[in-house]
Amino acid sequence: MDFVNFDEYDDQQRQQPPKRQTKKKIINLASKPDNIVTINKYLDIELIPMPISQHPDYDTPHIRHYNRGDLVIVSIDILQRLEKYNNDKQFHLKLINQQTTIEYYVAIGEFTAPERIIYIPDDIYNHLAFDGNQRVIVRSINIPKLTSVAFSAPAHYRNPKPVIEHYLQYHRILFIGKIIKITMFGISFNLEITDMAPDFAGYIENSEINFTIKFY
Repeated sequence: MDFVNFDEYDDQQRQQPPKRQTKKKIINLASKPDNIVTINKYLDIELIPMPISQHPDYDTPHIRHYNRGDLVIVSIDILQRLEKYNNDKQFHLKLINQQTTIEYYVAIGEFTAPERIIYIPDDIYNHLAFDGNQRVIVRSINIPKLTSVAFSAPAHYRNPKPVIEHYLQYHRILFIGKIIKITMFGISFNLEITDMAPDFAGYIENSEINFTIKFY
């Protein structure tokens, strides 16, 4: 998957954010946080980050599949905090490397980790550049719900819709330019998000989203 470059836009772009485009490689979700992503006060803590590949049950398909998307595993006490304030049960987080300030947005997949531990998909863990001794700042966020998404896929893969629906269950936060790497039934290809509504970033629920596919 492609990662968000949170420092790409200059001051002028922050004042006048770009319009949605049908082909945009990098989206800066932090460029207009009042419009796209807002931090709420439900959760603001420091946790110990662990790559999902170090989960004790990583040899099971259920845990191993977390490396397909942007879902994390946290402890049950996190759920108890969030449930007090979040009525729609959509738990989205902003992760920040305490030392480097590199950040990324994720969603919670389950609440089975030990206290103070957060298991993160390996690609995202590596993107956040942890060295084994750092803590991750975890903050709860609000992000709009998406109504439609447009993907591009290689023409030689004639019927990707069932595969896309399967892989989307591992993703919650989408943005224009995000690339989802798909490997299934001996076939591998990249699926790129080229457009979406109502904005250029948002969340989906349980892979339920209207989507179209343009082949190249």
